[in-house]
Amino acid sequence: MADDAHLGPAIRRIVPGDAAWPPALEHIFAPPEELWLRGGATEDPDFLRRPAIGVVGARDCTAQGAAVAHRLGRELAGSGFLVVSGLAVGIDAAAHAGALEVQGATAAVLGSGPDQVYPWRNRSLRRRLLDTGMLLSEFPPGAPPRRHHFPQRNRILSGLCVGVIVVEGREHSGSGSTARHALEQGREVMAVPSPPLHPRGALPNRLLKEGATLVEDLDDIIAALPDLGAALDQRRKTASTRQEAHRGTLLEQIREGAETVDDLARESGRDVADIQRELFDLELSGRVRRGPGGRLAMC
Repeated sequence: MADDAHLGPAIRRIVPGDAAWPPALEHIFAPPEELWLRGGATEDPDFLRRPAIGVVGARDCTAQGAAVAHRLGRELAGSGFLVVSGLAVGIDAAAHAGALEVQGATAAVLGSGPDQVYPWRNRSLRRRLLDTGMLLSEFPPGAPPRRHHFPQRNRILSGLCVGVIVVEGREHSGSGSTARHALEQGREVMAVPSPPLHPRGALPNRLLKEGATLVEDLDDIIAALPDLGAALDQRRKTASTRQEAHRGTLLEQIREGAETVDDLARESGRDVADIQRELFDLELSGRVRRGPGGRLAMC
């Protein structure tokens, strides 16, 4: 554990009533009085307002469990969901990494202040998450990770979400705590089945017996949340239309003489990373080519 307040994005404090405050937390039991946010996504006031799914599970997960969590994180984020987890080793880390792989939205709810590097093993993942995602906590900067903080933060993790998926986990674990909070908050509880008698399958298999939704892929999640699925379809169509408009603007700028990514960014006022992603798609579709020195030209 180490303090890195001097590195990366600034830390921001929000309270109920602020534009960035997540409305999903307004009606949970014992809502937090404040949240401390950190990461590139803190500039987006709608980041915590998008439909969110929690993906949680065992720290000592199997390779198969990690692969499932990674795939779910990737599919959820790629479909417009905010992927929420706790940045723990194992399932949490795999879900965050899957979301980041597709440049999707992901948030980590911490059991410490947002300036604390914990667990140390996930420091590289944490840096990547800080670039485009968000760390959030009800614990202020400087608060160390304490054992009792983690059950407390689980009510926020589940409260942010419309549903929570458990991928592996033992009984009486942190994932069980999150699932209990989700049930109490009226969230959809989902679980990935494990082989019978597998020690890390005790929690998800028990939840399934008690009525949790069985999840193996994105289709199962959408089926459990049909209204949300329709809303996301519309959101994707809107995003696709907006993206195509942005690409049309880039093509027009290149026709008019813009030769570099910096030229495009200067003329449009848009982020270089966003422009690079759209240029990559334009290159794949054969509409733009890069010449010597990265000079851009129409095909």
